[in-house]
Amino acid sequence: MSFGLTERNLQLQPWRYLLEVAHTLAKRGHEVCLLSDGWPHLPERAVLAGFPVTRLSNISDHPVRGNPILIRAVESLEPDLALWHLGSTSFLRLSTLRRLPIPVVGLFTSPLYRPGELFRLGIVRLLRGWRLTAVHLVGLLVPGLLMRRALHHDILISLVVECDTTRDRLIERGLPAGQVRVIRPGIDATWFEGVPSPAERLEIRREMGYAPDDVVVAFFGPPTPLRGLPALLQAVAVVQKEDPAIKLLALSRQRDGELAREQQAIEALVERLGAGPWACIETGFLPREHVIRTLAGCDLVALPFEVVPSDVPLSVLEAMALGLPVITTDVACLPELVPDGTGLRVPPADARALAAALLTLAASREQRERLGEQARERALSWAMPGPGSGVWDETLRTGYSARGAV
Repeated sequence: MSFGLTERNLQLQPWRYLLEVAHTLAKRGHEVCLLSDGWPHLPERAVLAGFPVTRLSNISDHPVRGNPILIRAVESLEPDLALWHLGSTSFLRLSTLRRLPIPVVGLFTSPLYRPGELFRLGIVRLLRGWRLTAVHLVGLLVPGLLMRRALHHDILISLVVECDTTRDRLIERGLPAGQVRVIRPGIDATWFEGVPSPAERLEIRREMGYAPDDVVVAFFGPPTPLRGLPALLQAVAVVQKEDPAIKLLALSRQRDGELAREQQAIEALVERLGAGPWACIETGFLPREHVIRTLAGCDLVALPFEVVPSDVPLSVLEAMALGLPVITTDVACLPELVPDGTGLRVPPADARALAAALLTLAASREQRERLGEQARERALSWAMPGPGSGVWDETLRTGYSARGAV
């Protein structure tokens, strides 16, 4: 059960992870049905990614009366177990879960922030990026007691999270360690297969118009400010004065009609910085094959998140899978994804620290290659054993036991 399960969102987090969970369960012999919102704009019943999906007018939970429509929809399917997609604010509204006649496992896909991680960005940045920050700010106010009660009273029999960082922070809030399990998202194999030969890499760079001695810094993702593209532009403007060979290539991935204001702000910043000669901004929701080939011709990837909107941003792991050194920040789960020796981390929203990291990697091809090799090894270790591990068997056994089934 999740909001937003549509064809449009299949490649985006957290829905990519949710569908990955569904496919994993199906491969292990379980019958999976999806419940989501979208009706009447979308058909009430359809097939999504190979699974039957039933759409309701909404699947939100009312704090007092619950969601009777959702409860009836669940009961009509007569399932043994429910997987409920939730974040920290979901614990403020658990009326529907209390009324479901079956055990429920929570799929928790939201990062848990500490107050200092958010407030060090400053009130102005937080307000400007309210679409990303509002839910996380509210999440700071959710008492650990509410989360603990949900598990203690069997409203949820367990929580599944994507990384150890989130598991540790839930346990810090008092949740029982035995009921919080980590099942990591997978990385598509095409990223590991996208590393070109030296000759192919030179050809890619030639096609993109870069000289052999240029140091090409890549960014890919939506142009929302809290993903760090403005700070990266400002940092490259600084390092350009010291090393003009450093260039920026940003794949500003967005769909038509989305994030137009954010893209206009990026274009205005490019003009204000005089970045035309050294910054290339490519827009549009680009095909994965194009993104992989383009990144493979670059020297390093900078993804300086100021806020991680959904747990485990796969873009970081995908860049590492290509054998590229990554510069990111020390926010939420990112230190877990990019530990020391596999890339560089800087404080968020710190253009000077970001500039220093860029200069460090630009000055040493050997360091870039060494970090790139370690980054790829890290991505490989993250991908294995992957979402098909025995953790799901243990989680489902717990759920079926709670129901009394075998």
